[in-house]
Amino acid sequence: MFFVLLCIGIVALMGTKHSPDTYGWMFIVGLSWLAGFLDCRLFAKSDQDRQRVLPPDANEPSDDQSIFKS
Repeated sequence: MFFVLLCIGIVALMGTKHSPDTYGWMFIVGLSWLAGFLDCRLFAKSDQDRQRVLPPDANEPSDDQSIFKS
């Protein structure tokens, strides 16, 4: 989501014939790293929801030992 907003901003910048200087490109690279990090954190929080990760009929193991039982 944040990365898409950054890409739209870069396309708008290039569409208006404004080219960033060296420090501007470094700023954009830093913003892209930050946007990727925020997107990963956003998706990591949404993946913690049990209904999204496990199917409704799955039996959740009670402890780590039962996971590795054969």
